[in-house]
Amino acid sequence: LNKKIDSGLRSKLEQEMPADSTKLFNELSKEGARLEEKMQRLHGKVQVTRFSKALHGLEGSGTDSLVIPGQHLAATPVRSEEAAPKLGSCDSELLCMRSKALPKRLIMRGSDGKEYWWLVKGGEDLRQDERLQQVFASINQILASDVRCSQRRLRLETYACIPVSKTAGILEWVQDTKPLQDYHCDLAEHAQRYKKLHGGGGGWKNYINSFNDVKDGNAIERDFNALLEDIPADGMRRQLMANQSSAQTQYLLRANFATSLSAMNASHYLLGIGDRHDGNTLVSNRGLLVGIDFGMAFGKATWALPVPELVPFRLTKQMRGVLMPLDPEALLKRSMTCVLSALRANKQMLIQNLSIFLDDPTMDWIADSKN
Repeated sequence: LNKKIDSGLRSKLEQEMPADSTKLFNELSKEGARLEEKMQRLHGKVQVTRFSKALHGLEGSGTDSLVIPGQHLAATPVRSEEAAPKLGSCDSELLCMRSKALPKRLIMRGSDGKEYWWLVKGGEDLRQDERLQQVFASINQILASDVRCSQRRLRLETYACIPVSKTAGILEWVQDTKPLQDYHCDLAEHAQRYKKLHGGGGGWKNYINSFNDVKDGNAIERDFNALLEDIPADGMRRQLMANQSSAQTQYLLRANFATSLSAMNASHYLLGIGDRHDGNTLVSNRGLLVGIDFGMAFGKATWALPVPELVPFRLTKQMRGVLMPLDPEALLKRSMTCVLSALRANKQMLIQNLSIFLDDPTMDWIADSKN
């Protein structure tokens, strides 16, 4: 709170408010600072006892144990509760993420000896994410039944999403992946130059205000293009290929990257999925792309974000560099055409799966309709 209130406003409030109100205001400011400091300390690994003593002392056994969640969503679904693995214990540590909602990674150990990794997320209605994963599963069925798509091995990477209430849920932790932003670690110098082009960074307000006094718009475009020219196109490619042991595995990684990028971009464009910043796309060690966090779907990013997201999908210079020496545009165009053609031929199945969004709207949809 102290950071958001400047000295002038603070002095004015102190003059106009009674003494007891000023004291209350100061106490709230101190409490806000303490909460912010406590949240900062929660980043990283913390003991599970800080959140749940029941999970810490859990030792499941026998038929009375809880079933590991998500078994009906597995690649080979478990049809009966008796055959499903039971929850044996949980890891003693949680991994707290640095994002706004402070989600936490929880590792469950099953009676089958396997570990099940989950992301516990609160403060959001995950029913939209769950339903979109179901839509993605139906898209995979359509692509698998189409000859051209199946020959090109076009499919979407999905994961389990289980809402437990209207404001909380758990998501399957996709292992052996890294967000796109982790592949930009060697581009820090160029990022600083980009910020200087737009008023030194500082958020979307500074980004917009940096254009207010611009007299020559072409100059900014020239500077930006010059910056792009200086950035090596193979930065992401080198990092992805570094862990590949042979030319064959490098070839397979590039093929996986091309097919998953084509299927994801075409499907996300059709469903109007936005907010595709480099933290909302994961890349596996096999080159497969996984989209996450679908709060901005059905065109919402074009009107709900401070800076409207007008690009149809993400296809950056670094992504095109991964596909070199092949022609990225020709390669992706053919695959995306196959995806869109298959979905158009089966549009009734797609519309039927999407009807649930209208029949049972999420909390976000209800709030947006009121606004």
